[in-house]
Amino acid sequence: MKPILYLIESTDDRLEDSLPKGLWYRQKFTLGQLAQKFQVRYFTSDSRTFQSEMPEGVTHCFSPFHTSVYGIRHILYYLFLILSSVQWRGSQGVLHLIGVNIPFISLIKRLSDLNLVTSFHYNWAATTRMNYHFIQPKSLFSKFIQRSALKNSNVVICATLRLQKIAEEEYNCQKTIVLPNYVNTYMFFSSKPKHPWIVFVGRLHWSKGVDTLIKAFLLISDKIPQHELLIVGIGEEQGNLENMARGNANIHFLGPKPYSRVAEILNSAELFVLPSKTTEGHPRALIEAMMSGCKCMVSDVPGSSDVLIDAGTPEWIFPKDDPIALGDMLCKAICNPTALQREYAEKSFSDQIVLPAYLKILESWIIGQGPE
Repeated sequence: MKPILYLIESTDDRLEDSLPKGLWYRQKFTLGQLAQKFQVRYFTSDSRTFQSEMPEGVTHCFSPFHTSVYGIRHILYYLFLILSSVQWRGSQGVLHLIGVNIPFISLIKRLSDLNLVTSFHYNWAATTRMNYHFIQPKSLFSKFIQRSALKNSNVVICATLRLQKIAEEEYNCQKTIVLPNYVNTYMFFSSKPKHPWIVFVGRLHWSKGVDTLIKAFLLISDKIPQHELLIVGIGEEQGNLENMARGNANIHFLGPKPYSRVAEILNSAELFVLPSKTTEGHPRALIEAMMSGCKCMVSDVPGSSDVLIDAGTPEWIFPKDDPIALGDMLCKAICNPTALQREYAEKSFSDQIVLPAYLKILESWIIGQGPE
């Protein structure tokens, strides 16, 4: 019989949210890969079952206690995890925490008596404090929660070397492994010919800097009249951004798109921009755009800039919140093809390379102390 993988998502990742936004396909693919090796128990903070969406071998676990009230909903989910963990004790399995923002993980680990593997995809504590400016309780307690998740882990899977350094130096984690996010190479590949599209994919939140991208495009649109700016995603800033873009027929807000459609857009696009104002972890949209053969440019914030430096293309990093610099860079990029980013993505982020390594890490912590 296969061992059990208790896969715990944060409250930020609910199927109720990801399905309408077209983000579910990637996680479904990952779950299908995990189910080849494990009996997967997939825990989310949804208010109803999504078992019909699960791949074979995956059981969707959701709390019978739920409410739509923000904050209370989170607490009920944590209570559900704590109560469930008592039942896991004695099983042949492993806990796998996606992210570092689940409190009480030390209690959950103690009650279950299982090894804990944690995925550290971005510095949630630092990003939360920057994005919310201490106006929410999670900003005040974010570093404590992140510390608890990292310190109680038997091994921390870090998406980048920078995150590994944070885990080891700031949180004194003893066992860390660097393993980046993967790209599904069957979906993301370079199509020919490329269309004159400049693309952004992500949440329309002030921290993503989409206003900087729109300002830059408005500055240069008369110089590149054949190019269109495609903005994929939704968020609280959409109204303000649409007002800013009003009057320019070459700026298009496409809203949320299914994952397959996002892949089609990136595969056909010439340019991709990630103009973040605060920080990123290991941005999936960026590495997917690189695999798609887009010429990618990012702002000089931790996370996304690290990827382009590692890819050998630091010349495509611009000062954050600087539309003039971004506009100049866009004009130069249109005339300067590069294959370095795609080559780097193929050798570093291919699902055929990353996924087997990921499964091996999880398997090694079912019994004993994992790999030396």
